[in-house]
Amino acid sequence: MAGAINPPRDAAGDATEEVTIPDGRDICLNCMAPYGPLMDFCAGCGAPLTSFASTQPFERTLAEGYAYRQAVESPRKLIVVAGIWLIFVPMAIAGAGLLTNVRWQSFPGSPESAFAACGSLARLAVSGIIIARTTWAYYSGKSRRRESAA
Repeated sequence: MAGAINPPRDAAGDATEEVTIPDGRDICLNCMAPYGPLMDFCAGCGAPLTSFASTQPFERTLAEGYAYRQAVESPRKLIVVAGIWLIFVPMAIAGAGLLTNVRWQSFPGSPESAFAACGSLARLAVSGIIIARTTWAYYSGKSRRRESAA
């Protein structure tokens, strides 16, 4: 049966659009896009749609990636930010420690030390970017939510 469903809402709680679903089609609970019976992931937002989406190794990687993207791009609670910090601060510390180890104990100029230094720098940079982006998204979203409530 075709009909209107609960429309997506913005931060203030106002309806952004009316969503109508076609007969017999399921919808993604995240973005309200219709999907077919054989789909495991939403084509619109990438959200896992079925339990199969997290059982196979490759599909599980995609489902976990979706969870990390949601945590980094739009964290709504401080516990999510704390979790990202608990995951990525040790990785940044390990990258800095390996970089220091490469600098002092390896032979300067050797390809192995250059490769190890690049890997350590990449680990440090990626961890720092993810931590900064998540923290920034949380506090900027918090201020937007506060402004829209007022």
